[in-house]
Parts: sequence; structure tokens; C-alpha cells
Amino acid sequence: MIVEPNHAGRESSRAAERSLARSGTLGFLSGIIIGAAAGLIGVGGGEFRIPILLHVLRLPVKVAAGANTVIGLFVVVLSVARRWGQQRLTPGDLMLGMVMAVASILGAAIGARQAHRLSTRILRRVVCLYLLTVGVWMIAEGLAQAEHSLAEPTGWFR
Repeated sequence: MIVEPNHAGRESSRAAERSLARSGTLGFLSGIIIGAAAGLIGVGGGEFRIPILLHVLRLPVKVAAGANTVIGLFVVVLSVARRWGQQRLTPGDLMLGMVMAVASILGAAIGARQAHRLSTRILRRVVCLYLLTVGVWMIAEGLAQAEHSLAEPTGWFR
């Protein structure tokens, strides 16, 4: 009995390697650009990273959300380490930061639980609506040349 080599298996393996190399290169280049933008404006970069993960690297929305969370954690930790001590924070600033941190952790727990309960189609729409809202907000503030043109809370509401 003569066994012929599995050419189809080898070809699919090569295609997978090329795809991984392409994705790795695109991921690295977009990561550099997104990281620089995030460092400039002081965010974790998820608003920029999610479209790349979904549309360029073609990850499923639930995988992209999980990957974005892990990447964002590393970005934020590095950002805190880099910015620590660069400016003086008042007790009010620290209190606001603590309140927002606790609320954000609770919100993240709720959001992660809901993400697994939602269908992929609905989750994709939620992500799209969120990113569209953030994008419009950023454009409006950029055009107005103001940091807080749409909402400027003061006092306790801040």
C-alpha cells in the first residue's frame, strides 16, 4: 500500500502560518499606533483597539472583548507607573478617582456577565453603538476645542 503525503494538510498549515504572520504584524503595528494614541490622551486604548481586533484581525466579538480587557489592563498599569508623581493630586481628586475606580470595577463585573449572556449579534451592536457614541463625543469636543463641551459636571455630581 502506497501512502501519498497529505498535500492539503500541508497547504492549510502553510496558509495558517501566513495568516498568523500577517495578523501578528498587523497586531503589532496597530498596537504601536494605538498605544501611542492612548498614552497621549490618557486612556487604555480600547476604543481604538476593538475595531482593529474585530475588523482587521477578524476576531469574534466575545474573543475581541476579552483580549481587549487583558491588553487594556497592561496598558493602564504601565500608564499609571509612567505618570505616577507627574502632577499633584488634591484629596478631592483622589476621592473622585477612588469612587470611579470602585464603580468601574463593579460596572466591569456586570458588563462581563452580560456579555456572556448576550448573543454575538446583539453584543456586536452594543459595541458598535458605544464606539459610535464615544467617537461622536470626541469629534464634537475636538471641533469645539474644549475638553468638556458636552458635559461639565460640578460639585457632588462631578
